[in-house]
Amino acid sequence: VAADIPWSSIFETAEHEAGGGAAAFLIDGQAKDAIVLIDGFSSECYEVLGDRFRVDGEKKPKSLEVRAYNDKTLKQLVTNCTKTLLNRLNYNIDMYEYIIAHQPNGRTPLNIASYIGASREKVTRTVISNIVGYCGCAMPLISLAYVLDNSKPNEKILLISYGYGGGCDAISLTTTEKISEVKQRKFKVKDYIDSKEYLDFKAYLKYKGLVK
Repeated sequence: VAADIPWSSIFETAEHEAGGGAAAFLIDGQAKDAIVLIDGFSSECYEVLGDRFRVDGEKKPKSLEVRAYNDKTLKQLVTNCTKTLLNRLNYNIDMYEYIIAHQPNGRTPLNIASYIGASREKVTRTVISNIVGYCGCAMPLISLAYVLDNSKPNEKILLISYGYGGGCDAISLTTTEKISEVKQRKFKVKDYIDSKEYLDFKAYLKYKGLVK
């Protein structure tokens, strides 16, 4: 289960990219009806300066806005973590039909594609933050649900998550024949998106706790 609502001041660029969301998956090592199997995973964690942080006792987070530093850390973590996973499984990046990458904005997924030598198309087809906004730690799982809604049997998916501070997880998955049954579900990710309700800015500020 992952749920998040990234918070920023209305005067920060990140606020215009932020969203909120949640996703949950059931994992069972004995499941015969699994729609996707986990081939393997890798994790990397460096002790680096977090760009976004919250001072003890304060409600609102702050941002240092050090873009060059963040990009360097992201590149190093994502590259090493993905390389470790591919070497462990003896896979190559071209084996994947879908690559889910960190997507706080439209630029970052494309950068990650170049870092790991992947096709831009395989990354952009998994991006959903341009529709629902950046949902923080829930973003990788929401994107995975979106991809599974459109997947076919025996397709490989590479999921790469990233957290400022900094940590990275890379997970390799393969869909099974059961994935075809997902297409029969009444509600898919796209259906939830299409059933949206618009709020005025005043209501938005209230929900975000920016006004009383």
